[in-house]
Amino acid sequence: INTMYLLLDRSSPVPAAILRDGGRTLSIKRGEACQIRQPLLGGELKAILSDNGIAPGDLDCAVCGLGPGSFSGIRSVLCALIGLSLPFGKPLYGLSSAIACAIGAKRTGKISVVGDARRNRLWVVNYRISDDGAITLADGRVPTHTADDFMLIAPENLPEAVPEDADVVSPDYSRLQTLLNGCFASRLKLADAAPDIEALATAFELLRESCPVDPAPIYLQPAVNTPSGPSK
Repeated sequence: INTMYLLLDRSSPVPAAILRDGGRTLSIKRGEACQIRQPLLGGELKAILSDNGIAPGDLDCAVCGLGPGSFSGIRSVLCALIGLSLPFGKPLYGLSSAIACAIGAKRTGKISVVGDARRNRLWVVNYRISDDGAITLADGRVPTHTADDFMLIAPENLPEAVPEDADVVSPDYSRLQTLLNGCFASRLKLADAAPDIEALATAFELLRESCPVDPAPIYLQPAVNTPSGPSK
């Protein structure tokens, strides 16, 4: 991919950023070294670029991990990347952070990613990775990187949501350990597999054509509070 881009992900507790050019990694920042949250976000972005002699206008595009995960973290990254790309007319892409968990398993075949959606619900997305590295949903569809790719289920419905021939990974193993071990003991791979920024970059370069432009965070739960009608 002959593209220079900056990719940020703040869906998990470990923030990360990667700067890539033509398939080469120029810079990676992880964890405390890259505090991807306001108010330091703008300064971190400028440092990543300036340390490599790159101005924001030199980028071909920007990319954001869309979750599921920390909604406030994802929104803050989106806002920062809009401010970085909009003045120069550069596109902003998004892709599901969960796909990085699947790629990080370094396996082919069906891989299911299971996460904690809170409120006694789980989210599940089923991927298939072919021998040549191509990534689709388990049913053969191209990922849309939206909520349409995911199932939101009650914990008791988890075994039916995961294909019988799929390996399983989870970014939330510490919270779901008992349930996951009980359902998938022999198929559980890479417990506590947080989205990896390099795997997310690999996914973007493979799936760029399907990644939405001007994306929105992947939020699976309905709003806690909904506007009420006028009082009488």
